[in-house]
Amino acid sequence: MTDGERELWRAIGARMQRRRSELRLTQEQVAQAVRLSKDHVSRLERGASGAPLWTLAQIAQVLDWTLADLVGGNESASPGSADTARLIAESQRHFAEAAREIAQAARLAQQNIATLIGSAAAAGGSVPRASDVASGRDRPGPGTIRPADRPGVEGAAVPPAPRPAMR
Repeated sequence: MTDGERELWRAIGARMQRRRSELRLTQEQVAQAVRLSKDHVSRLERGASGAPLWTLAQIAQVLDWTLADLVGGNESASPGSADTARLIAESQRHFAEAAREIAQAARLAQQNIATLIGSAAAAGGSVPRASDVASGRDRPGPGTIRPADRPGVEGAAVPPAPRPAMR
């Protein structure tokens, strides 16, 4: 973190702390509202750490401010300053990284689904339609075992397993 960025975070933290005090909110209340730890809120207020733009937007909302009020205020680090531009660029990098992670997770999920469908087809089972899964029509009734679950028995009704006694 450069000296300019450190100064910017200190200015944002000071505004955040002042506004929180004006509203008589605790660091814990702000932390819970934006799903951060109290320690993270404390570090933000001291300027000891930064936060992504979307986190700052959530904090601004809790403080009943706009993001521009929190980031820019009327102090030296105005919304048009180079430090603010760097902060925005850093946040854009965070967004891009998060988007890449989401895309990677989606690709992995698609691969896992394809593997499961392939395994079900190879085992001779049928693959339910998405509309049947959503409506619950793909599930057997209580106490029944499907033929694919028990070869040689066509939809035989099996009594449910006894539940353990609760003490």
